[in-house]
Amino acid sequence: MDEFDIGEAEPTTEPRGTLCEAFGGEDLDVLADERARSSLTAAFATYLEKYPDVRIEYDGRDLDPAAEQLHAGDYVLDAPSGGASGEPARLRVVEWRRPVPRALFLCDAEGMSRAQLKPGIQAPGFEFTAHLSWSGFEDVDSEQLAFTDWAPDGPLTEMLAAAREQLRAHFRARVDQRRREQVAEWRRDGIYPYATDPADERERAERETFDAVATTVFRHLPKSKGTRRTTFALLRSVLSHEPSDVLRIADELFALSKQERDELIRLLERTTLSALIKASTAVADRIDFLTALEHLVFAPETKPRVKERDGLHRILEDRCWVFGEEYALHVSDGLLHSPAYREAYAADLKKSLPRIPKVRAFRAFAEAGRRLSELHIGYESAKPFGGVVISLNDTRPDMPEADLFRVTKMKMPKTKGVQDRTRIVYNHHITLENIPEEAYEYQLGARSAIEWIIDRYQVKTDPKSGILNDPNEWSEEPRYVVDLLRRIVTVSLATVEIVKHLPPLDIIDDAG
Repeated sequence: MDEFDIGEAEPTTEPRGTLCEAFGGEDLDVLADERARSSLTAAFATYLEKYPDVRIEYDGRDLDPAAEQLHAGDYVLDAPSGGASGEPARLRVVEWRRPVPRALFLCDAEGMSRAQLKPGIQAPGFEFTAHLSWSGFEDVDSEQLAFTDWAPDGPLTEMLAAAREQLRAHFRARVDQRRREQVAEWRRDGIYPYATDPADERERAERETFDAVATTVFRHLPKSKGTRRTTFALLRSVLSHEPSDVLRIADELFALSKQERDELIRLLERTTLSALIKASTAVADRIDFLTALEHLVFAPETKPRVKERDGLHRILEDRCWVFGEEYALHVSDGLLHSPAYREAYAADLKKSLPRIPKVRAFRAFAEAGRRLSELHIGYESAKPFGGVVISLNDTRPDMPEADLFRVTKMKMPKTKGVQDRTRIVYNHHITLENIPEEAYEYQLGARSAIEWIIDRYQVKTDPKSGILNDPNEWSEEPRYVVDLLRRIVTVSLATVEIVKHLPPLDIIDDAG
């Protein structure tokens, strides 16, 4: 609603309060929907529970959060470091009996909501809202609170991160609790395929894995008890004979959603059977590798072809366990990032594959290479650089995230004809500021990683095929691209720091 009037206080013989009336046409039909009542109930839940004498009547009926709640959990979160308020925060997680818009409400110390954010977590199968009450929110403008997700690092973002981590812990515990309750129900219905207690560790691990898989796929099964009993018996047979195939089979048979598949992977990783499978597979793979390596190195017909150090190096580079688990043979990655190496072999690198010489600081290059490999492979999970400031323009609190974060073509602005690399115009609404100049030192070929992202992540049509490339469609998360850009700043700075501390290029033998 864009137009509203606030009237003067009037004397009344009825209990004092505030009356809100809405007038209009079909645009107001949504207010008569039961979902509107559910949304209001969720928004005022914490406040109404703290002050039971307060009543909110909507369309002739009182809002009653207690009657709508299925389950609730309360947690105390420590005050963030550096915050003006040293008081702890209270997080209340409410699960509802009927569908509600998921939300994380930022509330003042009295429990009154001042801003509404997305929860920022995955919790399939739960209808919930979370209410974070903290006195530190009281001195911040409500509109500013609505953009806490994009604020620079500080007490607000630290408190928000702590709340979301507690939310994840809450629902991990609730999933486990639901699974135990579901298994108990299956036992009562006579469809659970295990009649006795586990006889040994293997059977116990199998039972844990069955429970994890069965509770994930259960909603896809027909309601017939006979069909469910048969399906469970087949699943038990798979676990007994081909346990490593259980994820693939469940995915193929039941067409699991991405959330269900991710949750099942998480559950399987927590079971002992998963660990047993991985351990036995790893042992078998290592035995096969050592047998093959022995043949390559000592057999007369193959020995002449594997004398080259570079050949063995490439074979062993990803199998550091041969020398002991503490070894990390990532010398190649470490050396290829060395400015001294690039300068010494500049001519060769332009016309042939990189040659990896033997160096004295072998372990130092290996450790640097390991860190660089982990950093670059896991770039999408790096923490977005908190020093980057997200400046907003021409926005409103209710603007859909898909519109706010839609990218067409990013660019660096110019100041007096000189490109300002500390700023990136993301779109009409967002400008990223305070990007460290040092981050541009990490190069991918002839340009920096940041510039590669700017060029790659733009909407454009391939002139030959006519195919439209739209990076906004590459993820379901609206802020994926802006966060990716901030992650690349983190990766770039970390890369530059590692490269700065590489040891000197001291080659032992360059004769080949």
